Amino acid sequence: MIARTAIRVRKARLQWTLLAMILVFGALTAGPAAADPCQWDPAKSQPVDPASPDAAAILAPAVADVTTQLGKPAKLGTATVAESGQWAFVSAPILGGDGQPIDYKGTPFAEAAENGGKSKKYLALLRQAGQGWNVVTGAVGPTDAAYEGWPQKFGSPPVSLVCN
Repeated sequence: MIARTAIRVRKARLQWTLLAMILVFGALTAGPAAADPCQWDPAKSQPVDPASPDAAAILAPAVADVTTQLGKPAKLGTATVAESGQWAFVSAPILGGDGQPIDYKGTPFAEAAENGGKSKKYLALLRQAGQGWNVVTGAVGPTDAAYEGWPQKFGSPPVSLVCN
């Protein structure tokens, strides 16, 4: 019985080690992201010019949210922004205060990032409030399609993110 348990433990460790090696290899070969390679599905939302005043109004609370969640200065790289009525969606690479891809050291996400459990992307759902925008939810470093449950959870329109 003890021998079987030891074999299972070794097998599980080997599987986690292999998964970690695959994730590290993927991170090393991906290189830094200068711009977001994703687009919101135009059939479900309207893209917003990232250089427009509308995008700046949407991105300001998103930057504040990512900075708060990280607990250190952060910026968003070239973002993909879309609007659908009173809702806005943001997808962007996270940059440190120095403009380089985010280093999660010293943040609540450090351990997860070390173990391959964080991307360097930020996704957010915002809702218009008067003349401004409020972050309804923001996902720092998601490794899945964090936005898929937003329509059910928050009543937002369905979104689809298409990445190159």
